[in-house]
Amino acid sequence: MSVRFLDRLVASIRFDGIATDGDGTLYESSDAIAETFKEGLKHLKGGIPVHHDDWQRNFAPLIPQGWAWGKTWEQKLLILGSERVVMKDASVSEIADFAARIGSNLVETDKVRITPIAPVCNMLKRLHEDGEKITLVTGTPESMAQAFVRKSDLHEVIREIRGPEKYTHGKPHPEPFSTTSHHSLALEDSVNGIISAVSAGIGTVIGCLSHETSRTSFKAALANLELERSCRLVIIASWTAIRED
Repeated sequence: MSVRFLDRLVASIRFDGIATDGDGTLYESSDAIAETFKEGLKHLKGGIPVHHDDWQRNFAPLIPQGWAWGKTWEQKLLILGSERVVMKDASVSEIADFAARIGSNLVETDKVRITPIAPVCNMLKRLHEDGEKITLVTGTPESMAQAFVRKSDLHEVIREIRGPEKYTHGKPHPEPFSTTSHHSLALEDSVNGIISAVSAGIGTVIGCLSHETSRTSFKAALANLELERSCRLVIIASWTAIRED
């Protein structure tokens, strides 16, 4: 697929705004999220770094955002458990805010890098120039998402960030997209993200499902949905495979 084809595809769709996922759609941020957890755990454990084997065995399988779907970051921290993470006297929400600040600092100081997915970012820049409203709907805390957006040179393109601070149930629940117009276009890169957008009644959803297992699980999940509105779905194999020509 070429960028020209993607532009023609989007131009053929009638919509009054775009709601897009971040990680995996606009940028790759899994390294930043992993380092945020490592640094956060080190601080919460009194400055003791997380041992590599302990990390690989107990924490790495839980991230980046493919773990505990439908949970807020506060709930995800609770899943780690007070026995493994010394939470001291801080509340879970305070710890979640603390982790988000760590992540933002890591990105802003270039200690970890965010890799923009150029074809999608450039397409959104062109749409922004045409006056389209673009909203980021993400499971990443807003302060971190703001840093990701800046590092992806999208700070003038993304008009609003709708992070987990603004909803109770994460994707695949429809709530993250609940304030999005039914006539919007949604861009997603995961089964849960696509299901979330479709369930919210978004008019058209372009989703990226690069693996056969994800496509199979998506078909199963879609078959179990009772939708109030019909939705036009376009599934592509990979955002990163789109050629910039």
